Amino acid sequence: MFFVDCSTLLGDSLVVIPYLRAFREQYGARVSCCLPPYLGDFARRMVPEIEFRDTWPEDCYATFYFGASIDTPALAPEDGRFMPMEELGHLIFGVPWPRQLPVFPAGERQIQEPYVCIGVQASHPAKGWLYPDGWEIVTAALREAGYRVLCIDKERENSADGFSAQIPAGAEDFTGEHPIEERAELLAHADFFIGLSSGLSWLAYFVGCPVVMICGFSESWYEFDTPYRVYNRLACHGCLNDVRENYFRNPCPRQPRGSERILECQKTITPRMVLDAIRRLQQDRERMA
Repeated sequence: MFFVDCSTLLGDSLVVIPYLRAFREQYGARVSCCLPPYLGDFARRMVPEIEFRDTWPEDCYATFYFGASIDTPALAPEDGRFMPMEELGHLIFGVPWPRQLPVFPAGERQIQEPYVCIGVQASHPAKGWLYPDGWEIVTAALREAGYRVLCIDKERENSADGFSAQIPAGAEDFTGEHPIEERAELLAHADFFIGLSSGLSWLAYFVGCPVVMICGFSESWYEFDTPYRVYNRLACHGCLNDVRENYFRNPCPRQPRGSERILECQKTITPRMVLDAIRRLQQDRERMA
């Protein structure tokens, strides 16, 4: 048996799931994995052939610790900031990223009207979209276009270090501590998801929901591949992947404190840029219909 121990974060944990199947198939091994309890039922639906548990098996042959490996050479031969998150498992497990993700077996659609889901919060408010009233502007445009806009964050509001994020005016309140499978079902039937570099964006990606990702603090190649990534190329951006800086200690390491350019990567993404990405997504859907 091979045992895999994962992060407690949603996005970091989801990335490991396709590798479990690939590792099992390549080596013919029995694989078990320790995921956060809130993710277990979802993972079992995605890859039912893998055993998920919360205790260390006594008969395991080897244990793999799956993480981003930032400044921790003992965990992986490369710094995790040099490559897309999806490729980290290649270094840790020695198997390639699967060409096809496991298929989430979604149930019947519960909301009949056209709807989109949004997630305005990340692990820290500084990772949010900081353009003034940006979420309200986009929400109003979506409603005018005939969509219901469902905010599916865990909390209605989150504040820290002078930054805050809350459900935008006009969005329907679907916040709360709901099971991950319930969120996955909602996303699987949504026209698309608008979010940040956050666990909900990863969840949407894993259930096949198109993602408009608003994020400038990481490089465009770092998270999963989406043609609807929105960032301002003319502003300071990508510091998370700059090994000369330490984003995890200071979310704006390149700009001095008190500067007007603090977090300009998240402040200078305009509603027009987001709406343009949504329009391209809609056009792509129409061509594929």
